[in-house]
Amino acid sequence: MAYSKSPAVLVFAAFLFLAFVRSPLLCGEDEKLKPEELVARHLKSIGSPDVLAKIKSRAFEGATTVQFLQGTFGTLAGQSQFASAGHKLGIVMKYNAPDYPGEHFAFDGRSITIARPLAGRISPLADFINQYGGIIKEGLMGGVLNVCWPLLNIEETHPKLKCKKDQISGRWMHVVEYRPKKGLGDFKIVLFFDFETFRHLKTEYRLRIASAMGTGASTTNKELPDSNYLLFESFDDFREVEGMMLPHRYTIGYSAEGQTRTFLAHWILEANQWTHNGVIDEGFFDAD
Repeated sequence: MAYSKSPAVLVFAAFLFLAFVRSPLLCGEDEKLKPEELVARHLKSIGSPDVLAKIKSRAFEGATTVQFLQGTFGTLAGQSQFASAGHKLGIVMKYNAPDYPGEHFAFDGRSITIARPLAGRISPLADFINQYGGIIKEGLMGGVLNVCWPLLNIEETHPKLKCKKDQISGRWMHVVEYRPKKGLGDFKIVLFFDFETFRHLKTEYRLRIASAMGTGASTTNKELPDSNYLLFESFDDFREVEGMMLPHRYTIGYSAEGQTRTFLAHWILEANQWTHNGVIDEGFFDAD
């Protein structure tokens, strides 16, 4: 049956159409934020170019909590230290527990070292960082807390950045796939930025290792599950420190599942004492 539409109906339909096509999920290519523009806005969210250019080192001390959620269970509290100078990085978390004294990851600009406080044994997190230290060498670990954060100087680091807009847990974000110039094997690295402030909120490092076909009697004609690893860093509680907006809460999360036992834990560092351009003991960048 033929029927006519009233002007009011046509106007309302046009309004819905315009609202629909302008949704962030449906942006045209010309509306996408270019990587260099996103990086520029991100750096502006940290501080002015003059302030950022003067920062050669950064260190903080504070509290830390570790939450073991799968594989082993429990919560421990202690003290944390973080230091970054040039391409060097050190992260220390100390817990007053005989079964888990803590962690110390370090990069002296050449090699990664991992503390082994328990008769040579290391935690699943330390083992992962020991095997895949390229994420530290790239300057990614620590986010904007790291003075070697690669987005501070993309003209030198030359990463490949692929940007999109997406909703994460009901919150709009700028999502950036990060590919290092020299590559990091099969890692998928994704950076998440606040949709309005452009602050860096999270980094995810995902790695899947395919398993070989089982050969034992119990695995005949059965394929073992792939091993899936996720290391993430999240940043929040942004407050001003010497003319810069820096996160005062830094969380490291690590999970592993597959052929090995399932493991999940979160390490939370709370910064309360900051030092910029101070003297840092070189021993802090050598966990051995």
